[in-house]
Amino acid sequence: MTRREHLAALLKAHEPEDACEKEHLRRMRELLENANDPFARTHFAPGHFTASAFVLDARLERILFIHHAKLKRWLQPGGHVDPGDGDVVEAVRRELQEETGYRAGSLKRLFSFYPSPGIMTERMHLVEARDLTLSTAAPEADERIRVGEFSKAQIGKLLREKKIIDGKSLVGLLWDRCR
Repeated sequence: MTRREHLAALLKAHEPEDACEKEHLRRMRELLENANDPFARTHFAPGHFTASAFVLDARLERILFIHHAKLKRWLQPGGHVDPGDGDVVEAVRRELQEETGYRAGSLKRLFSFYPSPGIMTERMHLVEARDLTLSTAAPEADERIRVGEFSKAQIGKLLREKKIIDGKSLVGLLWDRCR
């Protein structure tokens, strides 16, 4: 199965919550079907396909984040689905190793979500990474990344200090809190 077919199957299986999400889903399916390269980083209308990793230690007590130098914020590892990625899980595997140097022994796709329905149609995929082994990071030339591992108390402090403000990280933290 090609990555286009894989993502098409994921989009086909997705049940929109309301009419707005149904319209976003239609537009992303259309992008996937009609664009020469629907995974290109140049697609901002109607959106583009991304994936991120929610990385927990074995005891589910510590969470891994990366510090984005340009944004001066802590984020979950993740990024765009690139041409060589077979599916969103492979994109997470690649992004995790590129940005942190960690290889995941197992990846579990948790769910997909729209970070800002009604404004943009970008759909993000949250994937849990487990059983990590340290390898070598290979960030892109323009990325200056620092890796940090935080306890849940430290995460609370970062949230209060507004050091974690991106939607995908907040969704991951909410998912972890409610599991």
